[in-house]
Amino acid sequence: MLPGQMILGADSHTTHLGWLGAFGAGIGRTEAAALWATGELWMRVPETIRIEVTGRLPDGVTTKDVSLWLLRELGQEAGIYRALELGGEGLATLSVESRMVLPNMMAEAGAKNAYLTPDEVIFNWLALRYATRTGRPANVCLAEITTARSTRTRMLFMSRLRQSISANSSRWWPAP
Repeated sequence: MLPGQMILGADSHTTHLGWLGAFGAGIGRTEAAALWATGELWMRVPETIRIEVTGRLPDGVTTKDVSLWLLRELGQEAGIYRALELGGEGLATLSVESRMVLPNMMAEAGAKNAYLTPDEVIFNWLALRYATRTGRPANVCLAEITTARSTRTRMLFMSRLRQSISANSSRWWPAP
């Protein structure tokens, strides 16, 4: 998988692949069967909600806390058939492994896909794995992908986040 590719899977958490800058989306069994049979699948281009990530996480705060904050801020249904794009200078402060959490958790908001804008860290990570696997340097052209046109943008100031605990009901959270 590479940035810019589309990956469709019969699992709502296919959004996970967005950490690579890929369009990972879950589809139903009927759609999967149609895709296997015909090699085609019609999809509506989802509206995009852009999350501009700035700052650095405080000590003890993880990307799971970021995910819980986003779910609370956006609402549990905010992502229904929408693309959630996370970008901004704050992503560069996160490890590759930490980035994997964010798009995976956005399936809980009903996101069609969740996408992290790929940067030099991701391109280098991919190039190293390619070279290790093949014994050759990566000669795949990995270029920065332009961001989508957003229907709305939210700011995420990571330095303001605190550790979170998830609960099974919105009654535990005060209204934002």
